[in-house]
Amino acid sequence: MNPDIMVAGLKASTAHDFILLTHCQPETELVQRDVDLLEEIGGHLHICHISKKDTLDLIVEAKAKGLDITCEVTPHHIFASAMDYKVNPPFRTYPDRRALIEGIKAGIIDMCGTDHAPHSEADKQKGAPGINNFEMAFAMYYTVFEQNGISLEKLSEMLSDAPAKRLGIKAGLIKERYPADLVLVDPNWEGKINPKEFVSKSKNNPFGGETLKGKVMMTMVKGEIKYDNNGPAL
Repeated sequence: MNPDIMVAGLKASTAHDFILLTHCQPETELVQRDVDLLEEIGGHLHICHISKKDTLDLIVEAKAKGLDITCEVTPHHIFASAMDYKVNPPFRTYPDRRALIEGIKAGIIDMCGTDHAPHSEADKQKGAPGINNFEMAFAMYYTVFEQNGISLEKLSEMLSDAPAKRLGIKAGLIKERYPADLVLVDPNWEGKINPKEFVSKSKNNPFGGETLKGKVMMTMVKGEIKYDNNGPAL
């Protein structure tokens, strides 16, 4: 919120060659400020989980100017709109959601995140903003991507390769001398969301009963199976 701290962060991102990642609320207002600062003093900036068309328009303009800026979306902001469920940033309008999907198609939105925020039922009743969507993230994204003619390869790029490249991490590809961090999916699976079946202790997800396509069957970290959907977590 403090512009002086943001200036110092952007300068440091140049001096020490790192990416400054921001959670901007109020979203469009702060993104406008940060884009103006980026144009003025330079730096490396990533905007986390954008949700509004106006924000996307600012990023389009910034990229057209050659500024070093990237951005991401979340599963819930492209899956649903105008929901009375507290997340931060909030669920937006249908035109905002459509703009995000078109931004993915156009290659303006660089990557897919989750903004996973597990809360207890008691915390949610007290007004805690957040959603447990980590277990459903792939299926939510894949469902929206397929409905809008966006390839599985594009989703893989936005979930793995693009974030790794942006952060300078040797990951995100099936390639010799890369860590065997792998996800096995069944793109033909169809089923309904049931938060009661989540592995997480937190069940705060408003999409129970929604039909999705695509299921994560297994995950591997450095060649070791860490999760198996056909059995218990390992």
